[in-house]
Amino acid sequence: MSNRLPSGGILPSSLLKIDSASKTAGFDKKYGNNSLRVGVVIASYPTSHEKNIGKLATEYDVLVMEQDKNKSVTPLTYRNCISMDGLGSIADYFEKAFRKQKKSKDKVASQSMVDQDGAVVFLLCLDGSSEKGIIVGAAPHPNRKTKLKEGQALAGEFNGISILVNEDGSANISFNGATNNDGTPVDKNQGTTTIDIEKDGTLQIKNKGVTTRLEKAGNVLLSLAQALSINAQKEASVSASAVSVKSSEGDIKLTSAKKIALEASGSASIKAGEGQFDFSKDLAVKSKSLNVNANSVSVKGSSITLDGRVALGGAGGMPAVTMSTKFFGIGALGVPVISNAIGPFSTKVTIV
Repeated sequence: MSNRLPSGGILPSSLLKIDSASKTAGFDKKYGNNSLRVGVVIASYPTSHEKNIGKLATEYDVLVMEQDKNKSVTPLTYRNCISMDGLGSIADYFEKAFRKQKKSKDKVASQSMVDQDGAVVFLLCLDGSSEKGIIVGAAPHPNRKTKLKEGQALAGEFNGISILVNEDGSANISFNGATNNDGTPVDKNQGTTTIDIEKDGTLQIKNKGVTTRLEKAGNVLLSLAQALSINAQKEASVSASAVSVKSSEGDIKLTSAKKIALEASGSASIKAGEGQFDFSKDLAVKSKSLNVNANSVSVKGSSITLDGRVALGGAGGMPAVTMSTKFFGIGALGVPVISNAIGPFSTKVTIV
């Protein structure tokens, strides 16, 4: 090809040179893309989305700040990338969803992951093809401070549920409710629920209203802000060397659709400020002996029967007369005689 113009001018030979280096670089970019890239997820397409091509798993668009050798950094978007599975079989799998970007600094000017609130991921291309991007892992986000300190520890969180394993073996699982991209709770009034396994094996579950502790020593502690309800479709059994039920402010109520049986092999004691027994049907009290001690006793009924030997009154009290009561008397000559009471008799008797 001649570099001479019809007017007689001569063009620089460099304008007509074939740029084989750029042609090779373009080919390598598309089919020889073997470098590990880092970028931020800017869009996600579940399998039901029309932009999901493979329909195998959720696909992502990843914005990569890419540098080719000594050339300048350029933002490039790798589209419809899939993520590596943790286990990879039909029966065993581990899937997770990456957060897509909702707000960011200027994509071109920043040239970094700072203040890009999507997930920061590592990207490789299958077969070196730029159209087969695969997310192989995630990178620490520059806007998040690490929770790891010295020692053997593990920390993680997903959508408000976090786990922490300390060097001494103790662990904590916390629930804070769904979170925004910056890690703050969507509902700030949700409160926190925690599950703690302490280093001695004690288990504690706690939220705003309830605290339950299962201590390694054998104690079970339950603290409630409101009511406790236990519902069993069949039997509920409590067995202990000693049972104490305490109520500092409210009532204690036992309700059953059928029978309630209270049984003690030893003695039984009930102590209260005042009390009342109310039975819609019969009440039977059976005891070897019965002792009632009160300032006053009132018994009222349409019929009262006392069967057996009855003693009324205290020490030195006078007996009550009956129709067969015998009287000892002195006759006219001073001789003792037997006499009968002749009445009238009272239906009510006060014994002093």
